[in-house]
Amino acid sequence: MPRRLSSQTASTASSALSPATKRLARKVNARMRELYHFSRVLKRPPGTLAARAISFCYSAFLMKDMTRKRLLWTLAGFAVAAGPEAAFWLGARAAVAQPPAGRCGLLVLGYPSNSDGTLSPEQRDRVKTAVAIVHDFDCERVVISGAPVRNEHSEAATMALAAVRLGMPRERIRLEERARSTLENARFSAPKLSGLDTIFVVSNGLHAHRGVRALCSEAPKLCSKARPAARYYPLRRFFLKFPAALYEGLARLKG
Repeated sequence: MPRRLSSQTASTASSALSPATKRLARKVNARMRELYHFSRVLKRPPGTLAARAISFCYSAFLMKDMTRKRLLWTLAGFAVAAGPEAAFWLGARAAVAQPPAGRCGLLVLGYPSNSDGTLSPEQRDRVKTAVAIVHDFDCERVVISGAPVRNEHSEAATMALAAVRLGMPRERIRLEERARSTLENARFSAPKLSGLDTIFVVSNGLHAHRGVRALCSEAPKLCSKARPAARYYPLRRFFLKFPAALYEGLARLKG
C-alpha cells in the first residue's frame, strides 16, 4: 500500500506540472548532459590544459586590472607552453599501433642512457611501448638501435636489458650498437629487418614519424612496411618537450 500511494503521488505531481515547466526541465536536463560529456572530454590530455586555460581566461575577464594586452600575452604564453604537449599528443594519436599484416617486427630508435648507465625516462617510455606491441601482436623480431653516444653506455644494450625485465623474450631481440643518429638507426638496422611484412618504428609521438621517414630514405624497399608506433605519456618531461618539438619541426622542414 505505501508503494502504491507513493507511485500515485509521484504521478499526480508530474501531471500537475505545466507544459512550460516540463519543457524547461527537459532543456535543463539536456544542458546537464552536455556539460557532463564536455567535462569527460576535458579530462583527457591535453584537455586538462585547455580547461585550465578556459578557467583562467574567464577569471581574467572578471578582473578589472586585466588589460587586453596582458591577456593576449598570457594566452600567447599558454600557447607556447601547451603547444608542444598537444603536438606530442597528436603525434602519438597518429602513431597508434594497428594489427599488422603478416610477420611483424619492431625497430626501437635509440636515446641516451643516464650517465650512470641506468635507463633514462625517454628510454623507459620507448621500451614500455615496444613491450606492449610485442605482447599485443606477438611480433617475432625486435631490433633495438643505439650506440654509446653521450656516455660510455650502449643505448641499445640498456634498453634491451630493461625490455627483458619487462617480459620481452630475449631471443627476439637484436642489438644494433653502431648508430649515432636517427638516419644511422635506420641504415644499420635495415639488414636486421629483412623478411618482415610490417615494421613498427618505436619512439615518441613526434620522433617515430621521423624514424619512418629515415627508414624510407635509407632502405626504400622497407618503406611500404614501416609504421610509426608511439604512446602518449601525459605531461612527462613537460619542460623538455618545447625544444624537442622545435627540433622535430626543424628536422621536418629540412626533409
